[in-house]
Amino acid sequence: MKDGTFKYVKMHFKPDSGVENLSAEDALRLAGEDPDYHVKDLYNAIEKGDYPIWTLYLQIMEPKDAETYRWNIFDMTKIWPHKDYPLQPVGKLTLNKNASRDSGE
Repeated sequence: MKDGTFKYVKMHFKPDSGVENLSAEDALRLAGEDPDYHVKDLYNAIEKGDYPIWTLYLQIMEPKDAETYRWNIFDMTKIWPHKDYPLQPVGKLTLNKNASRDSGE
């Protein structure tokens, strides 16, 4: 900010459609049969208009809180508790177009 103050911010992208995982058996099978399975799945979803959407959330912490927080706030293995720093929705990320090799997109 112009006055020299700042805040610490942690960003979270959460898929609007939820999270689905393959079973360990299916993942192992697909790794051998079709290693590009996820790339193709994403490409095909976008092609048919089933655009993947994520909501961007922010957690905001005052610098004075970071000085005495119970762990290093820069430790990427830790998540700031949502009860202490609630997720605040700020926007959406939508993949609505596939890249084209011809146009350099």
